[in-house]
Amino acid sequence: RRVFAAVSAKGERDPIEEIQILIGLNDQGDLSRKKLNPLIQDILNPTGAKVDGVAFRGGDKIICTGNGWYPVDGERANVTEFLANGEIGRIVSIDKLAFVAEFASIGEGKRRIRIPLKTEYAKSFELAYAITCHKSQGSEWPVVVIIADDAAYRVCSREWWYTAVSRAKDR
Repeated sequence: RRVFAAVSAKGERDPIEEIQILIGLNDQGDLSRKKLNPLIQDILNPTGAKVDGVAFRGGDKIICTGNGWYPVDGERANVTEFLANGEIGRIVSIDKLAFVAEFASIGEGKRRIRIPLKTEYAKSFELAYAITCHKSQGSEWPVVVIIADDAAYRVCSREWWYTAVSRAKDR
């Protein structure tokens, strides 16, 4: 909380977009991705629009966990957009049927997709406030916070730490 509060108070960085937390494991240990993301969501996005039974909120940072063609939002029916495993986006709206998310441009403007909640498509997205170092490879953020606990001892080699540290542009 203190790190995010300090960054927000200075007003120099957007804590959701410009700070990335990297961790060792998805679901083992007290500091796993699955345990940390809901806690960070409550800190950084406490007022995002909620839908009963859905982990996401409006404004959440999400990650695509599977390569695939996903439905485009808008009037272009039956059009899809390719997203690669590891791409990070933001939910711009959510209701009881679907969420709409934006992902970075790959040359023609931001990509906006609409994912129906009760479909296989929805299983390919997770919260991304904290991601594994493995998923971060090839990405870069202004500020990276690296967290490792005793459960991650097997994966946190010298090479893992180098990869994690090298994701930071500034800090």
